This record gives sequence, C-alpha cells and structure tokens, in this order.
Amino acid sequence: MKKLLATTVGLLVCGSAFADLPPAQQAEVHFTSYVNSSSCKVVDSSKNQTISLTPTVTSELNKAAVGTQTANTTSVTEFSIKLENCPLGGFKKSNGTDVYDIEVYVVDGNNLLDGHNENGLLINSATTNKANNVFVQLLSGNTPLKIASNTNEAVSLTLDQPTSETLEIPLVAQLYSPSGVVAGAGIVNATALVNIAYN
Repeated sequence: MKKLLATTVGLLVCGSAFADLPPAQQAEVHFTSYVNSSSCKVVDSSKNQTISLTPTVTSELNKAAVGTQTANTTSVTEFSIKLENCPLGGFKKSNGTDVYDIEVYVVDGNNLLDGHNENGLLINSATTNKANNVFVQLLSGNTPLKIASNTNEAVSLTLDQPTSETLEIPLVAQLYSPSGVVAGAGIVNATALVNIAYN
C-alpha cells in the first residue's frame, strides 16, 4: 500500500509542475502545387552536335590588332537547338496560372573558363597545333551569349513561351579574336554545354 501511495503522490507533483506553462500553440501548413502535362525536352538530334565553322585566315582575325574593329570570321555559321513536348502556354507554377521563364544557360564544356564572360566566348581547347588568341563566339542574333563556368552562374538567354509543342533556339557561332592581340594559325576546338531550365 505504501508503494502505491508513493506513486500517486509522484504523479500529483508532476501535474502541478506543468500547471503554469503557457497553452500549446498550433501551426497550420497548407500545400499547393500543379501537375503539368509535359515539359520541354531536347530533341535527340540536338543533344550531340558537331558544328564545322568556316575556316579563315589570320589576316581576317588580326584586323583588330591594328585597329578598333572586333575581329571575326567573314562568315558565320548558324545552328539551332530544338525542343519538343513543350506545354502550350508555358510550364505552370503552383497556382496553376503563372508560368516559369524558360532560361538557357551556356557553360564552357571544357572547364577552361573562370567565372563568366559577357562576350559569348568559348576558350580554344586544342592541345596540339593550337590557334593562339582565337575563340569561338556564340550569339543569339547579333547579341553575344553569356558563357559561364557552371550551370547557374549566368543566364544566357530567356525564351518566349512556346506557341506549339516544338520550340527552336536559333544560334550563331563564329571565330573571334580580341582587339590588341595577334591571332595565330592552327586548330580551334571548343565545347558548349547548353542547359535549358524553368526558373
């Protein structure tokens, strides 16, 4: 009997200790989302492309070394990246009304770039017989793309929302040598990783 009484007293003391605490608080969390029917997908033929740029001569690329002109090849090469399966009206956000921007990020695929540049320049990665001071420049129309060293560092291009299930990103590439330097003859190799994201 003493043992049972001691247990009962102990419970009464505990109950008394919590009597002065504030009442319990409650948090109510609501969740919203939206299920889209599809998402833009890169067409297989666009996933791994090799673009042959028109060969040029050093005299064309060295015009900038003796003047104010920005040197580039006499002709540019057009190419595109095609998307399919795009949701009409855009990829909708959680409220089901607003849509995400379609943003393009271009990364130097050879990891030679430190940070990013605003001139659309990919560094020449040739290891033998390299054309010194020669870059590959990427543009959308006449506007250079931002080239970054990692995916989320710089937005290169923001696309319009697709009006059909397919979307084409037209781009231009050309050889480029900055002013104030002398371009050398040799091989030019460069790689661009083009990432498409909803943001």
